Amino acid sequence: MKYLLWFFLSSIVVAQDFFQVPSGLVKLTPDVIEIRIPKGGTLTFIPGVGWGSHPEFSQPIINQEGFFVQSDVASFLGLAINQPVSVENPKPVITPTEVAPTDPTPLSTEATTPEITPKEQPLATPQPLSDSGPPRITDIRFGGRGSIRIVVDIAGISSSSLQSAVTQGQLSEGGLLELLLPRLELSLEPPEPYNGIDIEVFNTDADTQLRISGPQLSYRVFILENPTRLVIDLVPLVFADIVPETRELRPGVLYKHYAAPSSAGSSGVHVLEIAPNLGEFRVVGNHGQGLPLSHLASGSFAAINAGYFDTQNFVAIGFLKVDYGLLSYPSRNRASIAFGNTPIIDRVMASIDVRINNKVYYTQNAENTSIIIHTQAGAIVGSETKGVIIVGNGQVLENKIGPRTVPPNGFALVYEPDLRDLALVNPGSQAAIEVQFQNPIFASSRYAVEGGPLLVQNGQAAFQPEQEQFDRTTRILDQYTQQAAIGLKADGTVLMVTADNMVASDMVNLLLSLGAYSAMRLDSGSSTSLYVDGKIINKTTPERKVVTAIIFVPY
Repeated sequence: MKYLLWFFLSSIVVAQDFFQVPSGLVKLTPDVIEIRIPKGGTLTFIPGVGWGSHPEFSQPIINQEGFFVQSDVASFLGLAINQPVSVENPKPVITPTEVAPTDPTPLSTEATTPEITPKEQPLATPQPLSDSGPPRITDIRFGGRGSIRIVVDIAGISSSSLQSAVTQGQLSEGGLLELLLPRLELSLEPPEPYNGIDIEVFNTDADTQLRISGPQLSYRVFILENPTRLVIDLVPLVFADIVPETRELRPGVLYKHYAAPSSAGSSGVHVLEIAPNLGEFRVVGNHGQGLPLSHLASGSFAAINAGYFDTQNFVAIGFLKVDYGLLSYPSRNRASIAFGNTPIIDRVMASIDVRINNKVYYTQNAENTSIIIHTQAGAIVGSETKGVIIVGNGQVLENKIGPRTVPPNGFALVYEPDLRDLALVNPGSQAAIEVQFQNPIFASSRYAVEGGPLLVQNGQAAFQPEQEQFDRTTRILDQYTQQAAIGLKADGTVLMVTADNMVASDMVNLLLSLGAYSAMRLDSGSSTSLYVDGKIINKTTPERKVVTAIIFVPY
């Protein structure tokens, strides 16, 4: 669960100024982050729900360096920057102040030495949270779109006292989910309905009752500790209320909008079918640059977001070719799509040899992925726990602990410290990379981008995420959310597809129902965007910045 939390927080990074919260104020658990406010009280953040009592606050991020918040949260907590931060050592220091500033100073990229100079003694470890007073409900929060989470904060009571409320099942249309709790004080305003879900909390002489009503749905109720919270996860089971729509947008380009079956009932889907030989498909994007899809799609008629990327630095993850330029190497035998004379979707298997002084020091393939090769000049790669070999013009320039910067006309090898042969490589050595693709089409294609998992192959279901080193238990696969995929029919027709509320495996039957001969999932969740004729058509929320896109430019 800890890793799920890290992934969620990493997936919401935006290009803003961030401020690090002292570790002594932060308490991490698998399902919640608690920040102790220096002047008293706590502030909590729960994935899928957001900030407890301040839903308007911006999203935090967490990485190996620590926990970071934007200026609105920093001001609320009463935090101020003491020293700027360097690129090589990104650890800004924040300390509590007597008065919360209204405009904290952004992080600087100038190299200085951070030090702590608090007005009072530094806070080394968090103090136990106060839970005094009578048992009471302190807050009720909602979050999510496809699946909905309700969190009830309860103070002054142990989690064991709530175990009788733990349950799961399905609720029919017009039915009630009734949960009986020990008698609690109720001082908050009745919560407003959320996405068609009504919640009612009231006291009887003997207990506190919590009632939930809404459309047909499945539910799961469980308890979290420290602090005590009652959590209710809901998944609607009704069919999407969509009037089916089919339009020919231009000769050979068909748009469909309808409700398709899913494992939780149904979901709205948007499909763009583009007949063969009507134009050119390209992959666009660049390492280190995140842009809304509508910007990447400039000059095209249609586009869909494409591959995965590192949300910290907008570096593409996995295979990426743009106009014959190999910007990123294949990883983990994952599904990719290539455009050249004939488009193709398949798992990409490649053997990558690292040669030092004409000797093969390391071979990377689907079973052996303990190094990462970076080719984007100027990218800052590696970390304090990994070694980095910097190569420029075919020669090793340095071999040090990261992070390091990729030079022009060169590359960087980020490796695990137990790879002793690489750790002993000396500056001045000759270095080169040789790549051999099992399928030569991917080597010769003009454009290619990695996604995954593979959904359909040879007209049959091919969803085996383990073959591509995807974990079936992670949010990336099992969460109900927006999904994006691309497929090919046997005649060369290209399918650009988004779904409003599915899990990854639901996309298999959807693509088969559309006649796909091969298909793969693309980056999904908040990245999911389908652009047609000048606008995003699958959602009205603000666009998330992505690194790569597949675009269609008519002849």
